[in-house]
Amino acid sequence: TDSVGALQSLITKEHPQAEVYSFPFLTQDFAKMLLQEAGHYTNSGLSSPKPNGMNNYGIKWSHIGLDDLFTRLRDRYLAPIAKLLFPHLGGYSLDHQHSYLVHYDTQSDAHGLDIHHDSCDITFNAALDEPGAYTGSGLRFCGLYSTPLYRNYTFTYQHVLGRGILYDGRMRHGAEPILAGSRTNL
Repeated sequence: TDSVGALQSLITKEHPQAEVYSFPFLTQDFAKMLLQEAGHYTNSGLSSPKPNGMNNYGIKWSHIGLDDLFTRLRDRYLAPIAKLLFPHLGGYSLDHQHSYLVHYDTQSDAHGLDIHHDSCDITFNAALDEPGAYTGSGLRFCGLYSTPLYRNYTFTYQHVLGRGILYDGRMRHGAEPILAGSRTNL
């Protein structure tokens, strides 16, 4: 249909040998509002559990009452793309998310994030700040977990403010060390 063609025209396959796709997702203003909201919560002094089992710095959006917002974003914007790209992984029926913000700078998680695969079917990631705000910290991709090439390096994605990426949760990936500045991702 025309809507499928229009959607496909927005999507870029980031590497010929990896099922990693990018597409326009956030406006700069919306990204800025998310960063401001996270900053307000961080500065409040209220408790903030780790966003996941690997990152030490960030915020679980559900912890600060924004789960409904991210459910709507998932259903309205990510589900059509997931359905198109990953129907074999359940992309036709997304029903859960674990949404969080992660933060890297030279003082907090400066080493990056070890190569791993996620415990989900489909992973989404989006930059919340300009690439010029930091040096290093690319998102490194290897093969799919449980395949012969799962340990092989494939490519490094450099985040772009406003673009989201979607990939198979079994795709091994990790954040390279940050060398200067700070990077925050959804």
